Amino acid sequence: MKPTALITGISGQDGWFLARFLLNQGFRVVGTSREPKKPELSQPPVVVQGVEPQIVKSDLLDSRQINEMIREHQPDQVYHLAAYHHSTAARAQRGSQELDEFMAFEAANVDSTYYFLSAIKNIKPSCRFFYAGSAHMFGAPSQSPQNEDTPFRPNSPYSITKVAAAGLCEMFRSRHGIYACTGILYNHESSRRSRDYVSKKIVRTALAIARGDADSLTLGDPDALVDWGFAGDYVEAMFLMLQQNQPHDFLISSGTSRRVRDFVQAAFDVLGLDCEKYLKVDPSLIGKRPALSYSGAQVGPYIGDSSRLRQATGWYPRTEFKFWVRQMVEDERLNA
Repeated sequence: MKPTALITGISGQDGWFLARFLLNQGFRVVGTSREPKKPELSQPPVVVQGVEPQIVKSDLLDSRQINEMIREHQPDQVYHLAAYHHSTAARAQRGSQELDEFMAFEAANVDSTYYFLSAIKNIKPSCRFFYAGSAHMFGAPSQSPQNEDTPFRPNSPYSITKVAAAGLCEMFRSRHGIYACTGILYNHESSRRSRDYVSKKIVRTALAIARGDADSLTLGDPDALVDWGFAGDYVEAMFLMLQQNQPHDFLISSGTSRRVRDFVQAAFDVLGLDCEKYLKVDPSLIGKRPALSYSGAQVGPYIGDSSRLRQATGWYPRTEFKFWVRQMVEDERLNA
């Protein structure tokens, strides 16, 4: 029988790429999703040799539903990618709303992780569990580049709850012998990235300028450093982390720092545009990301040293920076 993988958040960028990768590996893929596919993610559904994932609508905040999923589908691997992300948290940042916002992060990022780990322990303890962590777990990093020994200094509801969920993985690993690990993911992009991200803003604005529908691109700090990679490469790292003899937490990163300006230039070059003619700087935009606004701390740069992952698994990011930026621009142009 085919091994079964369960992916939460399968309709998102990483879920889409991971589902395709696992189908090519011969897995039966089950995916959970609460929301319909976003309009900007209009690529064809994942189909590999006539096989596609089975989509299960589920409330990941309901422990009974999670138990039923594990019992019914008996997954060999679970990839917990679904999360309440800082890009979705722009609505409530001050006053009485802050507690509600934190509780939303806690429920989605921590409670759901506990429900899955508990269900695996009680129903199928041989199942291997991957949790999608984030570079934001380092908060205001004490060093750059970061590695697995860098202390977590979470400074936002998003990063606090991500650290807590990673702690749950460690607890179930050490206390109950569950194969659970956290991949600390750095920025990874593709044409399936949502509009909330600066990468998609850059691509969409470049195309609007090329069409004559816009005359400038405004950014806060075009010289900010970012560790950027391609999502299609990063999901392979997730898979490889679950193939090791023993579970370990690893950073998943390119290890290369690039300026936001480099991304802008690469995107504009695809369209034959001189980015310097259109790029404007508005310092008031710096630090407006909801995940960071709670603490007011200056953060970064988030640059990850993934050498331990590479040594353990042989993984490395294969897709060249300018290639996947070009792909983002061309796919967005086709889907406009």
